[in-house]
Amino acid sequence: MNLYKEFGQFIPEGKKEEVENRDVWLYTRVSSKDQFANKSLSNQNDSGQDFCLTNGYFITKQFGATYESASGDFTRTEFKKLIQSVRRAKKRPFAILIYKMSRFSRTGGQAIALATELIETLGVHLVEVSSSKNTFTERGKLEIYERLLKAREENFERLEMTLPGMIKFIEEGNRLGTVPRGYDHFGPRVKDMKRFSPTQKIVVNEEGKILKKAWKLKASGLRNYEIQAFLKEQGVKMSDKQISAMWRKTYYCGIIVHKLIGDKVIEGNHEPIVSKKDFLKINKRLKENTSTYSSNKEDENLPLNKFVRSYNCGYSYSGYLVKKKGIYYYKNNRKGSKENINANKLHNSFIALLQEIKICKNISNTELILSMKDKISELLRGNSKAQTSITKRLKEVETQLKNLKRKYMVLSEISKEDYEEFKPELENERIELLSKSKNTVFNFSNLDEVLQEAVIYAKNLAFLWSESTYQTKRAIQNMVFPEGILFDFKNKVSRTNRVNVIFTLTSLISANLAGNKKGKADNKINFPLVVVPARIELASKV
Repeated sequence: MNLYKEFGQFIPEGKKEEVENRDVWLYTRVSSKDQFANKSLSNQNDSGQDFCLTNGYFITKQFGATYESASGDFTRTEFKKLIQSVRRAKKRPFAILIYKMSRFSRTGGQAIALATELIETLGVHLVEVSSSKNTFTERGKLEIYERLLKAREENFERLEMTLPGMIKFIEEGNRLGTVPRGYDHFGPRVKDMKRFSPTQKIVVNEEGKILKKAWKLKASGLRNYEIQAFLKEQGVKMSDKQISAMWRKTYYCGIIVHKLIGDKVIEGNHEPIVSKKDFLKINKRLKENTSTYSSNKEDENLPLNKFVRSYNCGYSYSGYLVKKKGIYYYKNNRKGSKENINANKLHNSFIALLQEIKICKNISNTELILSMKDKISELLRGNSKAQTSITKRLKEVETQLKNLKRKYMVLSEISKEDYEEFKPELENERIELLSKSKNTVFNFSNLDEVLQEAVIYAKNLAFLWSESTYQTKRAIQNMVFPEGILFDFKNKVSRTNRVNVIFTLTSLISANLAGNKKGKADNKINFPLVVVPARIELASKV
């Protein structure tokens, strides 16, 4: 058999001769402003140009030309732009020129992985201009990889020398890195020489004084969108993400935490914008709000999943199944907690809580609704008077603030000292009035509809909940107890901070009407847990 004749057709064809690519891209970088100022970048650029003239290459694109830290590859804007451009280019360069591989990256293994992608996948070589080392050959690749590892080693050694000093600096109560919004940084290493100081000083600026008021509003119970509106009036714009992040930054209450000092908590040298007490109060509320969100896992056997919180620690209860026994339980999510309870027992405790909301059998729906309308209208009229009074005073305070500013800024009728003395008093009063106003706004529009619906539910809430589907149970829970419920593990009873105002009134007025019929009238009804909401409505439709 002639092997070549039979099998020669399967010999792979050689690569077609390609037109030689002489285009290269240049990447230059320095780590600091000082290096930027001493013409290090221009030296890198000149060396790249000379290399091309000597070797017959042409620079078609340039990246970098600025100072960016090499602590992370894709934290550098220009470096990221370079890599993305290579990946997307229809015609890629033959090579990327870098003066030294340490300018390319100091991340070691990550840098080698990136270099391998450029060379093996994208067909773009790396050239170290200062040494003429390149990745054109297998030996050359190894030399470039060694240089990338060396750059990582140098970075690590430098860090070993500077790290103890950085840790000590933080532990002494100083700020490492940029300061949060609301503060100005004075020190020996600042970009703006007007803020030069031999030692570090962190000072609350004008924006910080406004943010201080925002923290007060948050502590008083206002929501983010309301505070954002207030800040916008003051000329401070904050996105949803920014304002949410601000509430969790301990720096604002004078406390420093940092990954370099591990689990240590340091008292900062700077002036706090919010008290530690208010900071913890706000974050406790944020955690509680988060814990009441519905779980993504909708198990028919666990309707109270994350709706119940511990009476003692405030952590939510999560449901789970013990597969071997086929029994469902709820457990406290706090780390180390031993609070576990059989799901049926917790459900029975919740049903007992629902049974406390009831309507006396001898009271008609019409009679109850009429009495409730009278009582709610009475409560709302009181709120209306309060709202009118608050609105009037708020306008007066805002006018006084404008006049005060005009007398100081335009007319020069008062001194700076007087202006700074009276302005905080008026602004604090304005904040308090805004907070009070939030709790007194009301709306009558859907009162009849809500009362009719509430009476139907209130007649047998416990039965409705027990016999309903998962979704309906969740709706009833949120409707009656909009802030969730608390479980006292020690006494095995369910408690609540607040019941929907409508159901509270339904139960109390029903009992009072029944008392009237028996000659045991109580003309003064107390309304525990009742807060008239901004809009009278059921929290959720079933």
